[in-house]
Amino acid sequence: MKTNVEIEQEIKKTMECLNDFPKATANDFFYTRLSTRLIKPENAGLLNWFFDSTYLKPAFAIFFLALNLVSLLHFLNTNSQITATPQTSTEIFVEEYLLNQSTDTYLVLNEE
Repeated sequence: MKTNVEIEQEIKKTMECLNDFPKATANDFFYTRLSTRLIKPENAGLLNWFFDSTYLKPAFAIFFLALNLVSLLHFLNTNSQITATPQTSTEIFVEEYLLNQSTDTYLVLNEE
């Protein structure tokens, strides 16, 4: 097992080797290109023009709010209609087959 002194010596040797490397140089227009990339994204989405508009964002939000209100009113209206007339399965059967009518029908036999 290596001691702390040996480890520190190896670290110093490695750091001295790194000091011999030349410093990295950038192209003349590197910072210009970098700032352009940071400002303008490369992969602009298809609907970016829609969300960048100052008038379309509020209009879009108002449209969805109105749509939600209409659907809520429709849901409440249909829900109140359903609970207003609860029927049993027997009542539904009687209404479906018109068994609640008081007309009498007679079976006429063909007598010859």
